[in-house]
Amino acid sequence: MAEKITDFDSIAADIFLQKRAGKLSHFAEMIWNFHRDRIDATFEGGWDNAAFPWDRNMHGWWKYPLAFATYSIPSVIMVEEARYAEASICLRKSILLFKDTPIWDEWVKYGHGPDPICCRNIMYKAHLHVMYGLYQLITGSQEFEREYIQLTAIMKNELNENRENEGFEGIVCEDDQYFPVCNSQIVIGMSIHDLIFGTNYYNEYGKRVADFIADRISDPVTKMILYKYHPSHDQAEAYLSGACNTWGLTQLHYTNPADMQTGYENFKRLLVAQQPDGALYLKECVHASDPAMGLEESFGLLYALGLAREYQDPDLWAGFMKYLGKTSGIAYVDGRVRLVEVTNGEEHHANSYILWGALHESWNAVFQHDWSALRARHRAVLS
Repeated sequence: MAEKITDFDSIAADIFLQKRAGKLSHFAEMIWNFHRDRIDATFEGGWDNAAFPWDRNMHGWWKYPLAFATYSIPSVIMVEEARYAEASICLRKSILLFKDTPIWDEWVKYGHGPDPICCRNIMYKAHLHVMYGLYQLITGSQEFEREYIQLTAIMKNELNENRENEGFEGIVCEDDQYFPVCNSQIVIGMSIHDLIFGTNYYNEYGKRVADFIADRISDPVTKMILYKYHPSHDQAEAYLSGACNTWGLTQLHYTNPADMQTGYENFKRLLVAQQPDGALYLKECVHASDPAMGLEESFGLLYALGLAREYQDPDLWAGFMKYLGKTSGIAYVDGRVRLVEVTNGEEHHANSYILWGALHESWNAVFQHDWSALRARHRAVLS
């Protein structure tokens, strides 16, 4: 039986205090249970499993919710260390699923090449790089280390070539298409690599990418991030996308906190609108008034939950959740957070980002956590 969820202000208060409490809030635990069950079912029964089938019409988008749900796993452990084993196992399964063909085969399908990590395609390989790093950082396991080192080398080589031959810092998603949000994953990934191996890749690569985005692909007045950049013309598209900023302002916050805070305040001023009941929605563009309807922009509302957590803003989090509650029907069903008024494919997609928003404790907190001491306490060997 479904129990409709409406009091998102109280839920937000619990979520923003859960690290201090040392336990997942009720809402966070219920949505974590859904995600863990779904990953288990997919890993054991495939993408078309009976319990939680994924919508194959959306398989070109699967990598994003799977990646962002995975980024919540460090926070699960930081909040409630007793979940170390189940969270680590979920992370391992997620990596194996992320390497499965349906996650990346649109790269081949659309004629970009036979190998999803050899060149370009930072929209896939930067997420994989972060996931490899998180698993080794949290568990100490070297299961994926050879692949991780190979992928790091591929990314470094491409970053060096683009710097030396084309004069930009970063990697394109497709030919001549540089998306700052995808490149923000390089900043996160290189920071994690440094924590594991003691390298200096954040300064050599990650910070340079972040600075390039700040200098060349950001609005100098609002400090918000522009939609994309074309290396062939050395020109960014002067469009302030909600989805781009909810993702980018989250991932780049720790590397440039002052400008990102300015960007965040302008994002709320220019792209967030409030309904009479207090629900908040993301506008399609700065000059629009209606809620975003485009597929990519509608994802921005979901990314914004992690953004609100990164900037410690429970009012923004609760406002967006009120809107999602009205449009998607958020309810507790059999001890799980479910979206009862959307399709299976939409639920899979949205629940991943709600999980990210319910659990994310900020990247700075993740990087400052003593993972070495945690590994020593557990000395877990994961089969």
